[in-house]
Amino acid sequence: MVTIVKHEQNHINPTVRFQFVTVSENILEASTSGILSDYDVLLDNCATGSLFKNDMLLSNIREGPSIVEFNGVGGKLSTNLIGDLQFFGSVPYSPDAPANILSFAEVEDNYKIDFIQTDSFTVSIPVKQGKSKFIKKIKFIRKNKLYDSYVGKSGK
Repeated sequence: MVTIVKHEQNHINPTVRFQFVTVSENILEASTSGILSDYDVLLDNCATGSLFKNDMLLSNIREGPSIVEFNGVGGKLSTNLIGDLQFFGSVPYSPDAPANILSFAEVEDNYKIDFIQTDSFTVSIPVKQGKSKFIKKIKFIRKNKLYDSYVGKSGK
């Protein structure tokens, strides 16, 4: 679970921007027990925002428009960095994050998602390359009560 409370401008200091995020115990446990690799991406239906830990999955890492503060079972971390994730756009980035997390709501707002109970979610992404059009399907398989897609070292 990731929960974000976003403050666009602070009346005391209008240049400070914050987002607060909570990370669930399930994600922390999977991350610390070795169940997840740096190339696993979770589709989290409780997440109101995405967060990535592996810079190899992102391009164009840079400072973002706000500071994102993550609060959870493992403590707190803050980042002002974002990177571009192929097909999904800009996501917050921190090498100290517990996992690579995609917000289900953010993905659902942009793409069709199919669900097979107790098995998987499949995200269908329309892709255009030159004159060709096709549907890229990314499958998130249930693993230890989390829905995970292993993107491997060629995930960029």
